[in-house]
Amino acid sequence: MRRSLPLVATLAAMLTGLVPQPSAADPAAEPQRSRPDGPGRAAQPAGRAEVADELDLTVVVPALQDAFGDRYGGYWIEHRQHDDLLHVAVVDADDEDRDTVARLTDHHPRIVVDAVTHGYDDLLAAQDEIALSMDPDEGDFTVEVDVAANKVVVRTEAADVTTTTREAREAARRGARRQNRERGSAPRVGTPWPATPSPRDEHVPPTTTPTPPPPGEEPASDLATAVEVVPDTDIEIAPRADRNTFPPYTAGLNTRVLVGTRWHGCTSGYVFANGFGYFGSTAGHCGRVNDGVVIGPAIVDVIRANGYQPHRWVQADAALFSLSAHGWAHRSEIRAGVGGRSQRTVTGKYRNAQIGNGLELCFQGVTSDSGNCAPVVRANQWICCDAAGKEFYYSCISHPSLPGDSGGPVYRPVEPGRAIAAGMVSSSVTVNGTRMTCFSTVESIEYILNSRLVTA
Repeated sequence: MRRSLPLVATLAAMLTGLVPQPSAADPAAEPQRSRPDGPGRAAQPAGRAEVADELDLTVVVPALQDAFGDRYGGYWIEHRQHDDLLHVAVVDADDEDRDTVARLTDHHPRIVVDAVTHGYDDLLAAQDEIALSMDPDEGDFTVEVDVAANKVVVRTEAADVTTTTREAREAARRGARRQNRERGSAPRVGTPWPATPSPRDEHVPPTTTPTPPPPGEEPASDLATAVEVVPDTDIEIAPRADRNTFPPYTAGLNTRVLVGTRWHGCTSGYVFANGFGYFGSTAGHCGRVNDGVVIGPAIVDVIRANGYQPHRWVQADAALFSLSAHGWAHRSEIRAGVGGRSQRTVTGKYRNAQIGNGLELCFQGVTSDSGNCAPVVRANQWICCDAAGKEFYYSCISHPSLPGDSGGPVYRPVEPGRAIAAGMVSSSVTVNGTRMTCFSTVESIEYILNSRLVTA
């Protein structure tokens, strides 16, 4: 989501004089271990109370994970005409489990407990292994956990999915065995990268026949039965290329990056911090390390870290530029409202596991401006491929973004005047003719760029 602008010779000459050299990021605290999830909704009646507002998911979801452990199956929000329901999935749920959920949600009247076969961590392990096992040369694809169906759904451009189905089911079994090995040791960090080599890794030949697991590593239920492959899917990732008041630095500002002799117009993201100070952010595909960054009328810094450019598998489409090096004032705020004339204070952030299908989120962008709100329709899924052959780990909402919105904040508005950060706009993605905005999540950005999001 970037656009090229004509070169402004004066600013180009000034940017050439930027002297700070990029330095390696100093790792901040490792992100907490957590997980993602998985159907959505159209516009809602004004003033309707939402279960996600009445229950703080940043508190409820970790409590459910702790209570049920490997049996936790994720959550999703069912939107109905006059209200909504929060579905909590638990493996082999019984009356005692329903009592536990009721206690942890303060006996909220719109909670439904679904008995499922597969735990959420197992589904995620299968999703990751399947995504890393698929060959983009055979067609674009998406891999996602559908919490409501308790499945891992693979969508591919290919018409004949016989081979894909066989390989995906075997990959799901490998993911289950890996997940079982990790149980009893440290929990897996909230990142989709595999702990053991997959058939896509260099020097590891593809698996063509099922390999029986070692004794003691058989999963309690066969995850292969949770895999669904959908053929003939049309997939397109299209990067897209007043909010000029600076300083102070906030999210949602007009941001330009000088790449060679061209300007890329994008949107500023959240404030991050690590051992080297405070950093502003935008989409990683907007520029490369050492490219100059201009916000409004001011030359700010150069890009010092990028989670997009060096990677084929992109978990964090985000770039950082220093605010501390030149003493720029900054606030943990989002420029919101028409023209960015109002502010929302960032007071919290969602972990991957707290982003579920149906959760209403909004984004701000210099082109789309304000009022861009819609439910999550794809939560923490792999999607392949863009024009550069890159593959992404995304969550997506059903409202499409426009050129120039890249890097803008994705968040849940909370009254009065607050926001819970979810991620940063990356790409406009089309699946079977339906456009949506996909974003890199806060947790993934923190993990890849060794920095933490700053909240007020």
